[in-house]
Amino acid sequence: GGKTWYTVEFMARNYKYGITYVAERNEQLEKVFALLTQHYGISEDLIQIYNQHTDSKKEIRKSLNNVPIILITHTRMTIDHPTAFCHYSYPTLRRRGYLIIDEFSSMASVISIQEYMVKGILSEEGIKFGVVLEESTALLALSKIRNTIVKIANTMNTNKSIRYSAVESISHNIMSLEAWQYVLELTFYQIFIGNYRSHDKVLDVMIPLALQQAWGHMFDKVMVLDATAGLTPYLYPDFHMIGNDFDFSLIKRCTYYNVTDFDFSKTKLRENLHTFLDNDLPNLKERIESYGAKPYIVTYKEFADEIRDRLSMPVVHYGLTKGSNEYRECDCAVLIGAYRLPPDYLNLARIIYPGIDENSIPVANWIQEIYRTRIREGKNINVIYLGDRKSSNHLRSVLGIPVEPAGISMSPRNHIEARLRKESKKGRKLILKELGEEGICDLEIVAKKHMGRDMKKARSAYKGLVNDDPYFSRATELDGDIIKVRDKL
Repeated sequence: GGKTWYTVEFMARNYKYGITYVAERNEQLEKVFALLTQHYGISEDLIQIYNQHTDSKKEIRKSLNNVPIILITHTRMTIDHPTAFCHYSYPTLRRRGYLIIDEFSSMASVISIQEYMVKGILSEEGIKFGVVLEESTALLALSKIRNTIVKIANTMNTNKSIRYSAVESISHNIMSLEAWQYVLELTFYQIFIGNYRSHDKVLDVMIPLALQQAWGHMFDKVMVLDATAGLTPYLYPDFHMIGNDFDFSLIKRCTYYNVTDFDFSKTKLRENLHTFLDNDLPNLKERIESYGAKPYIVTYKEFADEIRDRLSMPVVHYGLTKGSNEYRECDCAVLIGAYRLPPDYLNLARIIYPGIDENSIPVANWIQEIYRTRIREGKNINVIYLGDRKSSNHLRSVLGIPVEPAGISMSPRNHIEARLRKESKKGRKLILKELGEEGICDLEIVAKKHMGRDMKKARSAYKGLVNDDPYFSRATELDGDIIKVRDKL
């Protein structure tokens, strides 16, 4: 694509300053390698591809200092220590001129560490826990505990006092000792400057892993090729943004499916999955078939297989296609669910990203997915999206084009069945089971069979269902002590 050509041309003109280029996929590294060597005549000896499968022996890592161009994957950079990729020995050892980051990388990770462990490490060096330090003082304190950090790094795969919540696609046991050391350095630095939350004698620390923040200071200049950077400016506080805006006028039809019975979050979809698959997906399938001959359908990893089986169409999950050009001929984007930050993660993120907008991340992800299709070639497409109401409304405002609303609603019987699957109280379950199987429930019979003829218990169970679930009263009608399922909500 045009972005790759422009980037490679820049690299060919400036490689003598030392360049580290980071991309999501090996295929992209190989493409850049081929363009540099075949089109621009750069010698292969001046380029080193360094990915997840590259041997991480120290002699190989040290040799990188002699190579002006390093091509590396996001994963490789995350599981190794960044100092291996930020120096260039021409004419003498110095910082590389450029870090070029292709595609947005994981923004942060969370370390949970026992408070007693932190206090013990600090007390050995006479550092008082809980005192917020200035940046220069924090760096000095960090240098005092560096030897201890190295020792802890050796135990990270077995240490039960520390929990690391990292990028989903990375297996922690392949992270190098040097990478663990760097993660712990970032962790203690955040503790020193007061960026953590404490609960139950555990410190939760969010460390920035977006490459421009965690690694950027080690290079002279940083370039990030993030098409949706304008939606997440809090990730680039000191950056100058350039580039063209999106042309959403190429989206000819756009439909937002509103699942009227529940807010379409990942949690709610999990609770109502069978109902969605049985009742709602056939409706959605008809719309997809009318919107495009070659749809690009993406959803949560957890549900991708079942949705694919029901639709009998290709379905991928979020994160799988990052940096991919494989879907550039697709004429329709179907987005089932939005990626939202978990509340606890979001609360921690506000510490290091004060201006964070909780709706910007899911919308930025959605737009990245839309631009996997042929819209990137300047061709018209159609879009269908389902998501929680906050994300969906924000996407609508960002697109700035007409959006057709379409409601999906469960049938009353499906709603009863969905409610039965998550109900825990015995009396209510008995009523729901009768309604689901027969479409009718006589409270007098339920009381006689299961409640020692206690009608008060049976009526209380029914009232509990009505009070806790407004849709239950819409799905049923009461005639005396007989409950019937309605034909429609």
